[in-house]
Formats: sequence, structure tokens, C-alpha cells
Amino acid sequence: MKWVELRRHAERAKPSERLTPAGKAAAAALGRSADRFDLVVSSTSRRAAETAAAMGFPIGRTDPVWTSLWDGFDEQYPLLRTFGDFQAAFKSEPNAKLFGTRLVGTVRRLAEALPDGGRVLVLTHGGMPELVVAAARPDDTAFSAEPVLERLEGVAFEFEDDRVVKIRILRKP
Repeated sequence: MKWVELRRHAERAKPSERLTPAGKAAAAALGRSADRFDLVVSSTSRRAAETAAAMGFPIGRTDPVWTSLWDGFDEQYPLLRTFGDFQAAFKSEPNAKLFGTRLVGTVRRLAEALPDGGRVLVLTHGGMPELVVAAARPDDTAFSAEPVLERLEGVAFEFEDDRVVKIRILRKP
């Protein structure tokens, strides 16, 4: 088995890129209880990098694909309240479908590069984990009613060979 975990960055003080003290403390607490990772990937934003540092994890790679969503996302985001809303956007919005498919490919490549038993953590932004679930399982109703993720929450993909065998939503306690 291999695991790829996608998590939102910790709380920041908008419009700043910097994490709040509460965001740093929450990330540090999560880092103390989290699994260890073979690789930590961060979006190119400062807040994602600060989240990794506060969790106590060195960043092995930054990847701009995890930094911003599809064209038109900012206008749609307030309307996307559940995983099912992301599934509907993936099915109806060409840009969401294209970008979601690209993200699933990125997740698969991360998993393929891992040794058996390996883990990757990707620190990203609101909407990214939900879109990856929508693109990986567009017709799966298991998560449809789940509300979108909050700060530091995410999803974990469990791979066996090259297929996703399980998806878990990672909520804050």
C-alpha cells in the first residue's frame, strides 16, 4: 500500500500570506500527531510552506499545480459547499474537468514514485482536495453530502498498485 495525503494549509490572516499564531499552533499540534512522510510537497504559496514548517516537516518539493484552481473557480467557490458540489462542477465545467483530471494524474504519479508502504503529504489550498476526490470518483455518492474542508483538513488516498482502493476524509478532532 501507498498513501497520498492532501491537506489545506493552516489559518492565515487575509490578505496576508502569513499564518496566524493560531494557525501555526494548530499546524504544530497536527504535525506532532501525524504520520511521517517520505516526501512533503507544497504549493508555491508562503502559507503552505509555513504550514509544513510549523508541522515540523521539511519540504521536499514545491509544485505550482497545487497553488491555484481552474479559471472561474473564485466566482464559483462560495457556491461549492459539499463534495457533491465539486462532483457536479467537475462534470459540468470544462475547466474544472481538465484541471481535476490533471490533479488526479499528479496524485497517481506521486504514488507511483513511492516505495511500498510510502507516504506523501501535499500541502495545498481550499478546493484542491475536494476537486481531486471529485475527479477520482465523479459518480461515487459516498462523500457527496460531506461539507467542504476547513483549514488543515484533507483527504487521504490509499493506493494498491496503481489504483485508489480507499479515500478517507481527514477532519480536525
